[in-house]
Amino acid sequence: MNKYITTKEASLLTGYSKRTIERKIAAGIIPTRSMGLNSLKRIWIYDLHSLMVYAKPFLNINEQQKERVRVIASE
Repeated sequence: MNKYITTKEASLLTGYSKRTIERKIAAGIIPTRSMGLNSLKRIWIYDLHSLMVYAKPFLNINEQQKERVRVIASE
């Protein structure tokens, strides 16, 4: 499984439109990382799942919640 996904893959996974994902990124709700020379924005899969379940980025949740997100993301 990829650890980082594009906005298009995130929209397929969540059911949100690509435009909604891009608005959430611009608003700072979904954290992203820039990859490569052309600065493609990628979303960490753990951040996406933790935002869907707990409405917080992965690094801001406790250890039990992190373990649950890891299990969900591996499915």
